Amino acid sequence: GVTSSHADTTHADTKRALPDTLWGLFKTIDPPENTVFVLLFDQLEEFFSYPTAQQEAFKEQLSELLYTTYPAFVRENRKKLSDADYDFLSRDLDVRAVFAIRADRLSDLDRLSRPLSAILKNRMELGALSETQAEEAILRPAALPNDAGLFKTAPFHFSGEALRRIKAELVGKDSKRIESFVLQIVCFSIEKTAERGGLTEITPRQLPDFDEVFDTYYREQLAELPAAERAQAAHLLEYALLGLNAQTGEAHRRSVDSADLAAAPALLDALESTYLIRREINSFGRFSYEI
Repeated sequence: GVTSSHADTTHADTKRALPDTLWGLFKTIDPPENTVFVLLFDQLEEFFSYPTAQQEAFKEQLSELLYTTYPAFVRENRKKLSDADYDFLSRDLDVRAVFAIRADRLSDLDRLSRPLSAILKNRMELGALSETQAEEAILRPAALPNDAGLFKTAPFHFSGEALRRIKAELVGKDSKRIESFVLQIVCFSIEKTAERGGLTEITPRQLPDFDEVFDTYYREQLAELPAAERAQAAHLLEYALLGLNAQTGEAHRRSVDSADLAAAPALLDALESTYLIRREINSFGRFSYEI
């Protein structure tokens, strides 16, 4: 939701009459002058799994919010509006949108280009992190104050040796860079340790076993499920969604149609909520799942 401590009763009657749209919502806010709103849409590929009617409604509303100076409500009610209300509703909103989507789904953005005409204009590929970027990603979130009680831990920092150890363990031998999803899992483990111990400093002793950290993450996420579902979930992940190359002995991920999975929708939803699997629409109009 969008809230503002600056909301007041100015134009109260007009605000109550506004349409239930994104533009209408933002017009109920009375933000400080020169406020810039930035809307962040992560994992945009999930958007395309929603019903077509909902996708179309969202696109139209977002386009109105970003591009339209005089929305339909203003045009249709011009004669009913006082000059003050008309000026208020016609005042530009400075709203920007940032979309994050998997590289292999980038072509889906073309489906949003009407009516979001500028969506393909400014693009940036987020690659692996440099050591400097990884260090910032490790240190800054951990140091955030928790005065409002929004986080599970108090601020904590890393000793120099602990920070050097993390980077040395995670940096790629060829690329000399660190994959963000790998760093995310490691930092998740460290945060759990800080939370359990009430720690304010992370030293090498508090770092996870880097050979076991991914298996530990997997086990902890499985433990979030009801006990009766864990065995079925493990079997689904380890046998249905993983394949084994008989010649090399290496496992590989499989994308499997929901119709071929002997699993209840509720279990698939639960696994998706723990970020162990993801889903996407396949060519048959059904969902496919993969680790």
